[in-house]
Amino acid sequence: MQEDKIELWTIYPKGFSITEGCVDHAKSRYYQETPGVKEAYQELWDRLSIESGQVVWCCTHENDILITGVKKIKWELCVPVSEVLRFIDDIAWNRMLGIKCCVRSNMKYKWRKEALAKYHHNSVDSKAYEKQCCENFWKREPERGSWWNELFVDDPGEAVSALVKHPVPTQWVLSKCNHWLQ
Repeated sequence: MQEDKIELWTIYPKGFSITEGCVDHAKSRYYQETPGVKEAYQELWDRLSIESGQVVWCCTHENDILITGVKKIKWELCVPVSEVLRFIDDIAWNRMLGIKCCVRSNMKYKWRKEALAKYHHNSVDSKAYEKQCCENFWKREPERGSWWNELFVDDPGEAVSALVKHPVPTQWVLSKCNHWLQ
């Protein structure tokens, strides 16, 4: 019986290998420049019992790769599901950092559907309703007391990342290519 596997994607600067060496967060602009991320990473590593953050943060959908405008190496992986440390709700992660990121398409669709039902003859009011739904979403408090309690999810999906231990075994690498993200 073949073990269940999942395709994952991640990007890193040229010169960093996900298959050898160590992760040095001091070289990461995200780690150095994003307010609160150092503390959040430390808490995450403690919760995962991962010494010094030796993890690779991966997208569960290729189209979720962030647009950075910087040339990076894109790694495509095929990982046994049992080797995924945790699936992370990207929106909960960004909420902890005070960052408003893109919401899931099913949320946008729900808000648009509601707006059209309420204001089908008024596009201005319809758009205002959608905007208010988004604002209300970002004002929402965590349902289980803390965003940390909502961070880990059971399944991959839109706006969900996967964490795998670094270094990644070379047999998990399907491809590695230069990738210009504009």
